[in-house]
Amino acid sequence: MSATWISPSRENRCSGGAGPGSRAGIACIILLLAAYAGGVHVPAACAAAARIESGVSAELAAARSAAVSGLRYAVFYRIPAEGEIAGRVGIRFRAQGLDTLVLDFAGPAVHAVSVDGDSVPVLHLREHILVPLPPGDGEHRVEISFTPDERPLHRERDHLYTLFVPDRARFALPCLDQPDLKGRFTLSLEIPAGWTAVANAPAGSNDAAGDKRLVRFGETPPISTYLFSFAAGMFRREAGERGGRQIGVFHLEPDSARIARNLPALLDLTAAALVGVEEYTEIAYPFDKLDLVLLPVFPYSGMEHPGAILYRASRILLDEGATAREELGRASLVAHETAHQWFGDLVTMPWFDDVWLKEAFAQFMADRIVAPAFPDVDHQLLFAAAHRRALDDIERTAGTNPIRQPLENMARAGEIYGDVIYHKPPVMLRQLEELVGEEVLREGLRRYLRRFSWGTASWPDLVAVLDSLAGADLAAWSRAWVEEPGRPVVEVRLAGREGGGFTAIEAVSLDPRGRGIDWPQAFEVRTIPWFPTDRAFGLEFTNRLRAGGRAETRLIEATELVLPDANLEGLGFFPMDEGSIAAALGGAVPEAPLHRLALLVHLREGMLEGGNPAPGEFLGYCAAQIGEERDEIVLQAALDAAAETSRLFLSIDDRTRLAILLDGTIMARLDDEAPPAVKLALFRALRAVATTAGGVDLLWRVEAGEEPIGGFVLSERELAATALELAVRGVEGWRGILDRREAAIENDELRRRFRFVRQAASPEAADRALFAAAIRTAEGRRREPWVIEGLGLLHHPLGPGAPAEVDTALALLEEVRRTGDIFFPRSWLGAALGTRYYPGAAEAAATWLDAHPGLHPRQRLMVLAAADRQARAASLRRIELSR
Repeated sequence: MSATWISPSRENRCSGGAGPGSRAGIACIILLLAAYAGGVHVPAACAAAARIESGVSAELAAARSAAVSGLRYAVFYRIPAEGEIAGRVGIRFRAQGLDTLVLDFAGPAVHAVSVDGDSVPVLHLREHILVPLPPGDGEHRVEISFTPDERPLHRERDHLYTLFVPDRARFALPCLDQPDLKGRFTLSLEIPAGWTAVANAPAGSNDAAGDKRLVRFGETPPISTYLFSFAAGMFRREAGERGGRQIGVFHLEPDSARIARNLPALLDLTAAALVGVEEYTEIAYPFDKLDLVLLPVFPYSGMEHPGAILYRASRILLDEGATAREELGRASLVAHETAHQWFGDLVTMPWFDDVWLKEAFAQFMADRIVAPAFPDVDHQLLFAAAHRRALDDIERTAGTNPIRQPLENMARAGEIYGDVIYHKPPVMLRQLEELVGEEVLREGLRRYLRRFSWGTASWPDLVAVLDSLAGADLAAWSRAWVEEPGRPVVEVRLAGREGGGFTAIEAVSLDPRGRGIDWPQAFEVRTIPWFPTDRAFGLEFTNRLRAGGRAETRLIEATELVLPDANLEGLGFFPMDEGSIAAALGGAVPEAPLHRLALLVHLREGMLEGGNPAPGEFLGYCAAQIGEERDEIVLQAALDAAAETSRLFLSIDDRTRLAILLDGTIMARLDDEAPPAVKLALFRALRAVATTAGGVDLLWRVEAGEEPIGGFVLSERELAATALELAVRGVEGWRGILDRREAAIENDELRRRFRFVRQAASPEAADRALFAAAIRTAEGRRREPWVIEGLGLLHHPLGPGAPAEVDTALALLEEVRRTGDIFFPRSWLGAALGTRYYPGAAEAAATWLDAHPGLHPRQRLMVLAAADRQARAASLRRIELSR
């Protein structure tokens, strides 16, 4: 075989290592018989079979990239209202030095294969189809009829949608499922007559005949297989024009008022995002049209399919009284997915080790686009709230990973995703912009997009472009920020604090892993007097900061509180000194909301990294902040921190002792005059933590409709969540509460979701066991957001708990990875290990890891990251007992 992916140094041919009893040998025998019968070149078929592995290996991908070009796909699906979906695909391409084309297909059946019009044997092995090619280089057309695996088609009763990221296209159709082999797609769908359809390209003909409809779409520009997409079903289409652009919105939402309330904002946000990216990049929107598809059950917040962006409807269709954080979150989401049309769709990473690159620059653009739409918002505050806590929560664990990770096979590409690639690059890119300058970075990105349009490019490609403009050694800078895991400990050291007068400050950066890594970065240290006065000022520590050494030393006037990384722009653990912690716990309040958030962040990190402050002290601090805070973003952060601490890091005795303080503070704020969005945030927090009779009784009265929360009416979703929270606490009449609430829900999707998760909220062991058994099957896990909600209830800190299910969650990890979408394995572990403290759970996870030495390294990191919260909860309890 002439294809370079067959290694002659390995004994992989029938006459060598592929003996008749080996796995490869058995494959050879099967394929030899089929090949011989069909006149296929026997050595080529044998060599290919011996080298085949499931998924798409990096070796196979590289060889195909060198041998295949000019890809065009013509895809057809017959989608009946009920019954099996059927598919056909025609693939045109140019081959060079190739006698056997290896296509990727993990579907259940291949019915027929032809090459250039001639039938050939069906050689379907280990998720691949081996297609023999005529001798010589040139253009070919391969046609295949097949039955798809319906999992990536996400079929529901009245609709379906595709989601092929990162490697699910090969489950739905035969293709070359690797991002660097972009192709042009044409699509035809035969669907029920009452359905409509949307895809990457504009619809052409749309012909109904009897109970069927045939919809043909135009040809797309070159896109990767993971971006090929369509949706079909009982969708309603709304349309709007903004700035001369037509934007279509497809939805299944039965509440017309909800659509009418949210549609203008969605169109405005999308149009503003398009303009923002076009102005920044100087490249016009690259695709022929733009439609938005809102789905009731969708595992992600959004997915950037070119020309047809998919969104989870609940992230877009906000309820009345939505919080500022939710409105900002929607704006950021829309800007992020819109920016992907350039960063990811127009220019794509060649391999999924650089999937972070498209995510980083989509969020980089989103942060810039959202700011003008919300001029009254402190956007550094918003940035910090969006990224800092999530980044700290992964970086402090032994399960963290580098931004850029090696990937040996596309079948494991889903493991690349996680909090590191979504939250560390935004911080890194702001530091990069500080280093090279805003104009250099912008010009570099423009050149990068122009040079690689409709193609692929890697992080080193972008670094080379920036290096040529900046004249800096960005490769060395990248090694610390991108290629290595973890964060520094940045000590802001004080001298002479006790003596008053003047205090010397120096900042020292240390690598806690002992590698001597240097993270050059800029950040600010501020002094915060007890009461805001003119004495407060800031010290900027710049890129001269070096690992293990003294950075900058300044003399400052003695003050009660020194706040490191005051603007939350740095990377690392910034421990506060004892005097500053004492001042904060004693009531020192920074004037700026951003600095109040920074103080909350640093105190939380101090608690989690060493118990200083203690959990009870930190919860008291949070309660005081909740009682006084008027900034909605900072208030939400304090509410989140209080709920987490109460539910996970406090002992039962401490939780009981402090419950009156926490419940009482939240309830007092509910009685205050405040915007509806603030009231909703407070009510949600009370729902999460309430244990006192007064708090639980208020939840009961609200759910029963006896006591409205002033200023707004709770939505169906909020009332459903409240009913579940009451049931999990085992309140009297809990089953009647669930029955009444289920009967009252009008939204069909919400009612089905409620029915699915209510067993997990039951105080009765038999009900919880039924839920736990259901999600042990792939079918039971199909609606992943429902499963995660149910797991949160199953492991609710105020419910009976389910410790045995922690072991089950670990045992099912590989199956969950294999059958679920990309974020599901981490969410699965997080819901089982990160919601409730189980004595011995951290040790059980360590024992499980020891018993599975062959576990893939990325899965091992997932378990370590998830189990970290259990380990810290146990450690904090030990510290508390020792005091």
